[in-house]
Amino acid sequence: MRRKSALGLLALFTLAVWAPPALAAPGTYKGFPSVELYVNGRYVPGDVPPVIIDGRTLVPIRVVSEALGEKVWWDGELRAVAIGEAPVIAGYDVPDEAVGMVQEAAVEQWAEVSRLFESHEDVPFVRQRIIDLLPPELDADEMARRLCGLGGNQVSVLVDHEDRYRIELSLSHEFVHRVFRDVLGKSPAWLNEGIAEYAARRVAGLGPETALGSWYWHDARSQVLGRVLDGSLRPLVRDHKTVFEELEDYPNYPQSLLAVDHLLERAGGVDAYRRYASMLRDGIGHDEAFARAFGLAEPAFEDGFIAYLDEEAGRQPGSLVLELALPSDVGATLIVFPPGVTDASGRDLRGKTRVEVKVSGTEGAWKVEIDAPVTAGGTFSLPMTSEFLSVFVKYDRDISVQGKHLSQQGFTIRRDRFGWFYSGGTLFWSDGSAESVAGGPDGAARLARIAELP
Repeated sequence: MRRKSALGLLALFTLAVWAPPALAAPGTYKGFPSVELYVNGRYVPGDVPPVIIDGRTLVPIRVVSEALGEKVWWDGELRAVAIGEAPVIAGYDVPDEAVGMVQEAAVEQWAEVSRLFESHEDVPFVRQRIIDLLPPELDADEMARRLCGLGGNQVSVLVDHEDRYRIELSLSHEFVHRVFRDVLGKSPAWLNEGIAEYAARRVAGLGPETALGSWYWHDARSQVLGRVLDGSLRPLVRDHKTVFEELEDYPNYPQSLLAVDHLLERAGGVDAYRRYASMLRDGIGHDEAFARAFGLAEPAFEDGFIAYLDEEAGRQPGSLVLELALPSDVGATLIVFPPGVTDASGRDLRGKTRVEVKVSGTEGAWKVEIDAPVTAGGTFSLPMTSEFLSVFVKYDRDISVQGKHLSQQGFTIRRDRFGWFYSGGTLFWSDGSAESVAGGPDGAARLARIAELP
């Protein structure tokens, strides 16, 4: 059963309402009697006046809606109009809460993408589907490849309404393509996909120094640097057909992300990409625009990028720096267990809202520096050794979070040959239960920054 939507598939911006012909003001518009429009007692002028056709008064919907303070959205390709909420066209039997979340995410992500690239367009229409409502015989990843993308003026996104980050990443990636849709065919696929991946992670709050973002960036590095080590690294992909054909076989998206990150780091950030896109719009060819915007020719950049990857693949992980943000006016003890360590001193966090932790050294010779004094509580122990770094925040008294009482939190940071990354947290409730979470909930401690130093 198709879900009823507030979107009408209308060819014209009109709203049909009944009004007696006697109310028509003198004058005509395109041969039809015209009508004066009043909203809340005020006369509202417009380029197209209301008219009477076959005894029915047709009123311009944009004029009426905007006079009432509502936004009007129009997509000529879909021949669809929406009033008020962000333009989300739902699929079949989509829950209202999922539609609401995508609407909210669409507005937020478009605003962030627009701010990053100084775009001033309206939010494009978003078409959504829900993973868990797809027929079970269809593979969700295959459906994602079919549905996520840009088509004309609409953005199609496969939605798992349980995963806000996945929604935001999909939306912002496609929104970047939407902003630069007029130059997509003028530049190589690696640059198009790389800038979309680069921007999406940042506008969705998943930069490399954020807790969750560190995992996304580490995963990209691992896939690409692994190819360097086994000798299977390929040149940057130039055509989109190859990108889609190799989705299962080669990490073109991660490699494009790392390439654009490296490019913009040396060229001064997204301003360089804006200059590049502007030159393409002015008719300058890709090769010249690339060299002028980024300061070197594309072949020279690719050679330098390969050298950078070779260096990164051979580098040993450095020191880890963590910054914890703490709830105000709450006493707590911090305990940090490096990999393989079972005993550690507690640190007094009373009066602190931020604390920095630095971990350096190697297995069996870890050095932990914490900008908080040793607590009088003595030494804390883990029941068994672990292969990852464990950070615990033990509250002096239970705090109220999500309507429950929280007594302790744990954060897990892993390390492999490609560096450190956050892999999740645990909430320990006062009733003895525990809950795994991706990040920290509002009102509790959270991992504000994770970085690696040489």
